[in-house]
Amino acid sequence: LAQDAWRALAAHDADLAGHLAERAVACDDQSDFARTALATIRIIAQDYDALTQSGAPTHTDRLNRAWGAALSGDPVQAKAEFSNAQHAGGADAISLYLRNISALAHLRTGDIAGAWRLQHQIRDALATLDRPSPHLVFINSLNMARLARHQGDRAAARDHLAAAFAARDPEQSE
Repeated sequence: LAQDAWRALAAHDADLAGHLAERAVACDDQSDFARTALATIRIIAQDYDALTQSGAPTHTDRLNRAWGAALSGDPVQAKAEFSNAQHAGGADAISLYLRNISALAHLRTGDIAGAWRLQHQIRDALATLDRPSPHLVFINSLNMARLARHQGDRAAARDHLAAAFAARDPEQSE
């Protein structure tokens, strides 16, 4: 069922993908593959409220709930969960994505310095990679633009925004 969920998502049917992934978890709530498929499909579909309902008490499920909370309106809970997470030092894609969401939770709770610290960690980690993900460079630069704008530094915000779009050249999406 979880594999069928991925196929449904590839066919651009997020509703069916979510339903199939939910059924996969209902059949075996101990299946990491099924739970990860469900959480990832919810993130892709931007169903953050549902993501906050990730069931099992595993480390990954707690991070998924925090991800959903950061984007659906409970940044205090998200920040607390992310601060307990073991993703701070990794340069792998998921660690960098989680740090980006954690930085957003910091921003939404008013911890601008913490948000900047995380965004700088991400930037520095990306700089160490031979082939950093253009999407992660884009997200990091875009989030730094958001932070600069939030602090009223429009020139820095424009520079970060230009860096974000440069990271996606020549394959910019809509």
